[in-house]
Amino acid sequence: MKRKLFFALLVLILSSCSLFFREEYGTITIDLEGGKARSINSSTGLPNLEDSELEIDILTDGSSSIYKKILASEPKFFQADFPIGSRLEITVKLNGPSASWSAHNSLTVKEGNNNIRLLLNKNASSLANVGFSTTATNTYEFNIAGEKIDIISRELPVFTRDSRGRLYIAYKQSNWKLNRYESDGTPNNFVSGSQILSTINTASSVKLASDSVTGKVYVAADSHLYLIKDDGSVIAVSPTIPAGPIAVYNNNLFALDSPATSTDLKMFTITEEGSGLTLNQAGSTVSVSTEQITISGTPIDVDFKDILVKKDKIYILFAKNKLPTGTPLPSSPYYSLGGMLEYTYNSSGVIDNPQKYGFNDTVTAGDDIVTAGEANFYGPACFIGYDEHTISIADDGCMFKKEGSNVKIDKNVNRVFSFNTSTKSLYSYATENKWFKEYEEPATPPPPPPGTGKVLLWEKNSDPTTEGFKFYLVDENNSASLPSTAFLQGNSPDYPTDVFCYDQEGNLYVVWFDTPSYYVRRYEKANNYSTDNTKENQQKMVNNSGSTQLSASEKPTAIAVDVSDSAKGYVYYSYKTGEI
Repeated sequence: MKRKLFFALLVLILSSCSLFFREEYGTITIDLEGGKARSINSSTGLPNLEDSELEIDILTDGSSSIYKKILASEPKFFQADFPIGSRLEITVKLNGPSASWSAHNSLTVKEGNNNIRLLLNKNASSLANVGFSTTATNTYEFNIAGEKIDIISRELPVFTRDSRGRLYIAYKQSNWKLNRYESDGTPNNFVSGSQILSTINTASSVKLASDSVTGKVYVAADSHLYLIKDDGSVIAVSPTIPAGPIAVYNNNLFALDSPATSTDLKMFTITEEGSGLTLNQAGSTVSVSTEQITISGTPIDVDFKDILVKKDKIYILFAKNKLPTGTPLPSSPYYSLGGMLEYTYNSSGVIDNPQKYGFNDTVTAGDDIVTAGEANFYGPACFIGYDEHTISIADDGCMFKKEGSNVKIDKNVNRVFSFNTSTKSLYSYATENKWFKEYEEPATPPPPPPGTGKVLLWEKNSDPTTEGFKFYLVDENNSASLPSTAFLQGNSPDYPTDVFCYDQEGNLYVVWFDTPSYYVRRYEKANNYSTDNTKENQQKMVNNSGSTQLSASEKPTAIAVDVSDSAKGYVYYSYKTGEI
């Protein structure tokens, strides 16, 4: 009886413990699908859940975290137990073909089931890098989500990504055109005759900008700004805008203007007034010096390439190069440099206190070359992508090398720079993309014949007892008259003819007649064209086998010598009969 009672108490205690532990845990459930997948072309702009990867990151009270990746082929469902009372910070990220959408939630775990409500932001939180390359003159290849897009343009194409991950590319053939692609690279162009297409058609310049907060896309045709509606209609913005690069963020326009001596950074708020949009400048204009870099004490004017705004920061890229190309070559030093400026802004305008990344303010030219260094930009071209913590930049420059007294382009620099907006760290990695430009080393002209400091002159031998010609070697600056003594002349029965040539090393070869045949004698530049032993070493004109003499009784019309083979030289003869 006691044993039975003890066993019953033990079961009761264990059951109580089990109940106790169950009460201490709650279950959280994340179910994005809810039985309904959403299409990339739906009104939400979100990708199809069945084709997308899901990442879940849960941060607990103790700063530990749980990470779960759900593949595209798997249901977007997650469930786990956590202690009741735990405070959780939950982040999910849905990865589409070339963009990601995020959602955040925080909660305190309660007893039982905790269904987590996560609404994905309709605006993408990150845009994968857009790849592009120049493949030939006026020919470009873009790459998005593994899809290649070929563009032919007389001007550098411009592009932007909207908050749904779509890619817009403006390019110029006879006139400006605009293509649009879904985030998986599928064309989704505007209908022929759309207002946006006629608006940019005859513009001299076109710029694009996208507002990642509102999802709006803008185009600047010359100095006029327009909001592009999804159906291809436009809404004009007034007044006109500056001519430089533009960016839009949370209904604020940021633009660079270029007066005579500096570049002005301006901020405008975009507001709706009636059927149009109006710009109102916020705060004062900030002057951005074009002389961002000083080389050996001399400031250089840079070109501002692109502008990007994230949260309360404005990022501006600049670049400048001077290449050893053209005729005549520009004076050294030669360089390929660039950098990035970071400004802060608020509702009152831009704060004039820029931070600088990826370049040195002052550099020194060494051996006619300025070296940027691997940690710095060689030629930032544009912003190509971003996520919640980083922005990506195409670095499109070149490096140089010194060969003797000449400087040449050594190789292209095609890199991606990643800038962490929180830690302010900057690092780069190589890419196969060629970006907008390939810097080609100019073709090296063939070297001139080796200078001898001498000029070779010749005349017909007037001595009635001797045939052939007389040769004279005179100084280059004293070739108007002949010296009294000939360098080469006949001594019956042999005599030099008027058939001769030089090789690549400056050695002289002359055809002689030495009864009863024709021979070639060599006069070496290294020996100051000495005639010693030249007769003894003269060579018969023979064929390639070295045994059959060629036209021993006929003078060749021309000869040529090739000594490029270090082991063997070749003499070529031509005759009136066509024999060589």
